[in-house]
Amino acid sequence: MGFSQISAKRFIGSGHPDPADRDQPPNLGLIESRDGGRTWKNISLLGEADFHAIEAAGDRIYGVNSADGQLFASTDGGRKWQKHTPPAGVFGLAIDPRDPDRIVASTENGVFASPNSGRGWRPLRTDVGGLLAWPRADALYLLGGDGGIQVSRDGGREWKGTGNVGGQPAAFFATGDELYAALHDGTVKASTDGGANWTLRATP
Repeated sequence: MGFSQISAKRFIGSGHPDPADRDQPPNLGLIESRDGGRTWKNISLLGEADFHAIEAAGDRIYGVNSADGQLFASTDGGRKWQKHTPPAGVFGLAIDPRDPDRIVASTENGVFASPNSGRGWRPLRTDVGGLLAWPRADALYLLGGDGGIQVSRDGGREWKGTGNVGGQPAAFFATGDELYAALHDGTVKASTDGGANWTLRATP
């Protein structure tokens, strides 16, 4: 249900096991792969958490637990956690590339920022919401439920529309100048111009 790439071969995720796997609890907690996804192991919270939104910067990890809506924050790669209450139900998280203590959350009540890893929040905008990606300090992207892409150059205060992915998004990711969106119909699209134009990269 949740996935984040830390480096070329180091991934973290969360979700549920194969229904046929009766040896695993329903919630996998935090799992990690260090070989590009070939093998996975549990790091913590097995049976306790299911992160639907999860982001990482090195060993700094943030996840929103679908069971109770709490924000979990870790500074040691997910072994130990602190819990904080976000301002509202969270759609997406993003970590400031310049400061891993500063995060932005897109919620049911708009976009909020925390300067201290989720302990305190302040509102940025009440009229936008969606999935977030923050690949560069001057480019915080938001992908709305209608497929519209917006970018903020100031960390979430002001937003400008750049394009539309052409479908309802299920997941959103960015690296460098490339944006990737997985849609509910199973297709994956990519953009190299900030969301103005999209090309089809994969189909179901």
